[in-house]
Amino acid sequence: MVALPSTAAAPGAAAQPSTASSSAEGSFTLQGDEAAAYRVPGDVEEIWRSRFADGTTQTRYQQVVDGADVLDGQVTVLKDATGITTVIGAHFTGLRPANSLQLAPSDAL
Repeated sequence: MVALPSTAAAPGAAAQPSTASSSAEGSFTLQGDEAAAYRVPGDVEEIWRSRFADGTTQTRYQQVVDGADVLDGQVTVLKDATGITTVIGAHFTGLRPANSLQLAPSDAL
């Protein structure tokens, strides 16, 4: 199951991501003070992390809604000794699953 992003927020939708900028909706790039103030939303999971020779870390997060990965809902955070320097990706608020499982786990291959 994959949750598809939509820009329309539904009633009872999840809270907005905790960011310093309201521009962190849909596709975005943050640098400088906006990146430094960025907070990773609660509906993402870390999928990998790497460290560069200069000590900078690059961490990729995947947005997940009700156990389903959100199509194109990934955020990459670059962080050095001073803190977060760059945030690139896409995050979609207000998502709810629009489909359901058709097979019981025992019936799946």
